[in-house]
Amino acid sequence: MLICREQDLVARLLRPEVRLSVATVGRVLVGATWKVGPRTLPHHMMYYIAGPGAVRLRSGPREILLSPETFLWIQPNVPQYFELADTDHPAEIVFFRFILNASGRPLRLRAPWLLCPLAQDLGRWLEELLPTHLPSGKMGALTLRCLLGALIGRATEHARGAAVAPGGFFRQRKEAVLAYLHTNLSGRFNLRMAAQQVELNPDYFSRQFRKTFGVPPQVWMTRARIQHAATQLLETDMRVKQIASELGYEDLYFFSRQFKRVMGRSPRKYRETVQ
Repeated sequence: MLICREQDLVARLLRPEVRLSVATVGRVLVGATWKVGPRTLPHHMMYYIAGPGAVRLRSGPREILLSPETFLWIQPNVPQYFELADTDHPAEIVFFRFILNASGRPLRLRAPWLLCPLAQDLGRWLEELLPTHLPSGKMGALTLRCLLGALIGRATEHARGAAVAPGGFFRQRKEAVLAYLHTNLSGRFNLRMAAQQVELNPDYFSRQFRKTFGVPPQVWMTRARIQHAATQLLETDMRVKQIASELGYEDLYFFSRQFKRVMGRSPRKYRETVQ
């Protein structure tokens, strides 16, 4: 087995002698009885916990709570056991399982895993690796390698506490922005007020926000509102119309359409599937 640094692994990805094999990918909603492992795999495993629930990882004597918006990359041959942190709170998980070999020898990092909390942008990048987002044939294979390399680079910067992209928010500013947005999910999004929280003008704030999170502020807010709505659907008996209204949606049809775009099913179907 070849042990690499993150930057070396990225550089190797485009070399012809390195074989990238995708084992399985997807997005799944897991419920109360969901458990995976204990197991040890020869694959790289990337996960993004989209929420609304959290997931618990056990690896040997260690236990880690993976809260919503957490990205996790587990290296080959690392023991792993997963379960929901709270069986009353299901979670949606994006996953990508792959093998990297150089001249028949597996490639991996030295550390057993790389963990990045508050990494919604990495979740978006991980979704780009799903087959529905990739072209076919040789172009698809090349695109996959490039996207995976970019994701590894961004995940490494996250883990080190740096900005996701040059010029993006640093950790303290990023956390201040997230705190403000999470406490102002209802009502119309106000770009100027959001920018004032970190003393930036709205245009510059928007550019920095997109570099940091990978999407414009309005798109991030839509996803956050929908994830909050999903939690309400599972934790309360509130009607869909009431949940939509509390999040500032006057048009129930528009809310349902946005919910399905983010969560993959309508609010009622989402509640029925889990319960």
